[in-house]
Amino acid sequence: MNKLPLIHSISTVGIIKHYNQDYLIHDTRTDFTGPNGIGKSLLADLLQILFIAERKKIHFGTDSVKKEHRQIHTIPYKTPNAYFFLNIEVEHKMYITFGVNIPNSSSSQIKLFRILNEPFDSEKDSKKTKKERQSLGSSLIPEQKLVYQDDFITKGTKPSIPSIDVLTKHLRDEKELYLDVFTRKAERNELYQFFFDKNILPLNLSQDTHLTAFAKVLQAFSKANTLETDKDESLKSFLFENKKNAIEAEYKQNKQNLDDYVERYKNLSDLISSLTGKREYLEVLEELSITHQETEKEYLLNKFYVNKYTFNQQCKTWDDTKTKVDKLDAEIKKYNKSIPDLEEKQKKAIEKFKSYSEALSNLNTYKNNYSDYLKTKQDLNDLNDCKLPKIVQNGNIDFDFKNLTVKQIIQSIKDVTNVVKEYKTIEGVEEQYQKQNEKLNTLKNQLLKKKGNLEKLSEILELKDDTSFASQLLNKKQSISLGQETVLRSFLLDTKWNFPEEVVDQVMYTSSLDILNEAFIEEDEENQGWWYSIGGIKRFIKSLSTDRLFDDKDALSSAFSIKKQNLITEITKIDKKLSSIKKLEQGLLDSIESLDLDFNWDVNIPDQRKVKEYKSSVIMIQNLDNFKADIKASIADMKEKLDTLSLKIPFKFSNENLDEEINKCSAEQSKLNTGQLEANGVFESTKTLLNTKTEELEKVNYNPKEIEDLKIEGLKKIEAEEKAILIKYPSLKNALLKDVTSVDNLTSIQEKFALAKTAYESSYKSSLTNYKELKDDIEVRQEIEKETETFEYKILEKKLLGNDIVTTKNIEKVLGSIHQDRNKLASAIIDTMLKIFHKTQNEYDNYKSVVAKLNTFFKGELISKKYYFQVVFDPNVNFKINWINSLSSKAQTAGLFESETVENFVEEAFKDISGYSKNIEFSDLLDPKTYFTLKTEFKDSDGKEYPGSTGESYTARVLLGIGRLSITSKEKRDGLRFLILEEVSNLDDDNFNTFPQIAQKYGYQIITMTPEPFGSNTEDGWYLHQLLEGKTDKNRNYPIPNSSFKTNYKNEQLQGYLKRKATK
Repeated sequence: MNKLPLIHSISTVGIIKHYNQDYLIHDTRTDFTGPNGIGKSLLADLLQILFIAERKKIHFGTDSVKKEHRQIHTIPYKTPNAYFFLNIEVEHKMYITFGVNIPNSSSSQIKLFRILNEPFDSEKDSKKTKKERQSLGSSLIPEQKLVYQDDFITKGTKPSIPSIDVLTKHLRDEKELYLDVFTRKAERNELYQFFFDKNILPLNLSQDTHLTAFAKVLQAFSKANTLETDKDESLKSFLFENKKNAIEAEYKQNKQNLDDYVERYKNLSDLISSLTGKREYLEVLEELSITHQETEKEYLLNKFYVNKYTFNQQCKTWDDTKTKVDKLDAEIKKYNKSIPDLEEKQKKAIEKFKSYSEALSNLNTYKNNYSDYLKTKQDLNDLNDCKLPKIVQNGNIDFDFKNLTVKQIIQSIKDVTNVVKEYKTIEGVEEQYQKQNEKLNTLKNQLLKKKGNLEKLSEILELKDDTSFASQLLNKKQSISLGQETVLRSFLLDTKWNFPEEVVDQVMYTSSLDILNEAFIEEDEENQGWWYSIGGIKRFIKSLSTDRLFDDKDALSSAFSIKKQNLITEITKIDKKLSSIKKLEQGLLDSIESLDLDFNWDVNIPDQRKVKEYKSSVIMIQNLDNFKADIKASIADMKEKLDTLSLKIPFKFSNENLDEEINKCSAEQSKLNTGQLEANGVFESTKTLLNTKTEELEKVNYNPKEIEDLKIEGLKKIEAEEKAILIKYPSLKNALLKDVTSVDNLTSIQEKFALAKTAYESSYKSSLTNYKELKDDIEVRQEIEKETETFEYKILEKKLLGNDIVTTKNIEKVLGSIHQDRNKLASAIIDTMLKIFHKTQNEYDNYKSVVAKLNTFFKGELISKKYYFQVVFDPNVNFKINWINSLSSKAQTAGLFESETVENFVEEAFKDISGYSKNIEFSDLLDPKTYFTLKTEFKDSDGKEYPGSTGESYTARVLLGIGRLSITSKEKRDGLRFLILEEVSNLDDDNFNTFPQIAQKYGYQIITMTPEPFGSNTEDGWYLHQLLEGKTDKNRNYPIPNSSFKTNYKNEQLQGYLKRKATK
């Protein structure tokens, strides 16, 4: 039997699958069996929630369900509160209850609780001795008062699962037990400390490192797969506490001092750099100052020469301008005097030209109008001479003559006169048209019908129409009488054989050849034809006008061939006649003779259109007198306008010689045009000259008074410039007296001076931005900003160097002292940095020691009775820990503070020392885990490595978990120890039997979760709870599991076993 404390029972209240259930836990081994999805893995998850209670550290191991379906708030089933708790036997038959309240909301907190027999006074407990504090005494619950799932359900009209507040009151009132709730982290830590102090838990879970280690081991036992024994990172995370954060934290604690040292070091470096830079700057500035002065002297002197010469030249220009102005004044007066006479001459010439131009225009108009006048008179005479026909017409209809010429009118009169003379009246004309048109249509219809019969007969002869009666008859190839042939060709050619496919008006059909029987045909010699009897009706048919076809049956084929050619010829002749008729209908008379008409056809009335024209002509003749009257009135009006227009022409002319008069007038107009253009040209040119001279004078902008003032002002400027130069540079006095008329490239001299000035002043001004101590210095700013802009070098030198150094030559001595102070700071920085990295080295050694301890723990433990398991600690070939030993010398020689930060320096130093070329973070260099890798291996007794099966790997994972817990605490303590073996069906019996041996050796209770239980290699028994699926609700198992006490030889119901054991 394992040593107390031990888990006595596990209970669930309102938990999915298990719902309300109690499971007794054996001292050494308890199996939970059942099919997948029955809730075995959920027990492992519940143990995590109970002991860890931090959502971020909990990782469920169930692979068979979706993540969203296995979350903490989904564990309560149809209840807002669910409970999971352990009864822990602390002393013989004396217990403590430890549980968790699980809410059904992800936003609600997980609440741990503890149940004792009496209230626990922590203040009173703290006053006890350490040994007294380890015992709970009367606070422990006696066996007869132990709580189970049924005690968590309030009884009443409707049993229910209460909230934890109600439950607290319920247990106090019903069981006289005291429930304490621990919600916040600080409260949970208080509870963990309680369990640690009372030796209920061997680890102090109030320490985060112990809590993390315990969580990892629980998850490694279950299916959470947080431990992968073949993965370096997984092994490190499982076996070692994360010292990286602690080392980083210590680095951050020292970072302020390091930053201060670095800042002071950099300040001294900056001061050295600043003084060195100032020395270089001032030396250059002094050279620029000298160059500036020399180029300024050269520029001022040459500029004075140029200005003096320019002034003298300007005075000469002013004198020349005065002469020019006087000459322009004289010319302007002359042009102003001549312009009025020239303008008068121009006006007279233009007026005379306009008069003749207007007369010429009127004369041309007169000529055109006179020509129209004569033509209109002639039209009237022609109409009067035209003889009109005698026509009787009733009514008086108006006629529009607007679109007709007199010539067209006369032609229409002649045309209508000819037809009226022939037919007396217009009605007679129309009657003749109707007669000849009717006869022409009759002829056309006869030809079309004949053509149709010929074409039909042609088809029949070719035997194309096999649906006709005639084709059926011809197929017999028999001769027929003249009367039969006459009836066939004249009447029965269109008759169909049998009922026609398309029924149209007057279509005929027959199904018998007998309709052409001689009995139905009677000759009429008197009328030259035949009578055909059909259905009681007799029809007369004229005799054939062409040769017979069917008289000789032996010659039918040749007769058909000859007849077909004749038919084609006949059809062609008919087509020609039809074409001639169409032309005649269109008024074309060239083919009338080819028709050989047997009736009179008047070519003057070919169609209805011509008849309408004749009718219109008759109406026109009736309105002709009115039209003549209108012409007479128009002639009178034209004569009046001609007379009026002749009065506007200022000279006499003859109507007989109008073209000659126009030519004479045009010649005179041309002569006058030349005169007016010449007069206008002289006038305009004189005006232009006046304007040009006036503008030229205005451009001169000559002002005698202003020029005199400018001369005085210019002289004063020359004298002032000379005085200013002498004040600044007195040595130039003799040079200023020279009269220099030309200067070689003053611009180049000025640019040279400007560059020197700009270079000096820019360098001077740059001190304000380059040296922050001068930014707000009033004295230096005055040198730059005041009007004189002196830019005094000595003032800037003193301001830059201060009163301690004063001049540039004193800088070297000061620099030596600063270098000594900076070296002292560098030593302090290196020492602090190395102290931190030595912690990384120490932790590396500690990790190595932990692996050695684990391997010692594993020593002698065989897996599968033949393999030894161990963890291999391999130093990282790329990241060797001994690089830290070279860091000090590297810092002293590599320019530690050339890097932007200490971190940057360390990263670069590592690369130089190790030869590693890729980037690595400073934090990784602080991390002792960076410098080694872990792996696990299985070896046989000969030292040969074996890859290990899945089952053997699982066994190794459990050994690692036990080992991890064993080395977590510095001292070996009593406390609750248990193993969760979940889904171990892939283990063989040998591997599985390792666990009971290990559990017994180290005092662990084993809780397994498999579909089928394993046997045992010992005589001891264990508890087995077979979970059964619910019959009505798949999420609520059968309320009574099949629990038994099991050995290798028998299986006894658990209740019976317990009763039997109690009676002993």
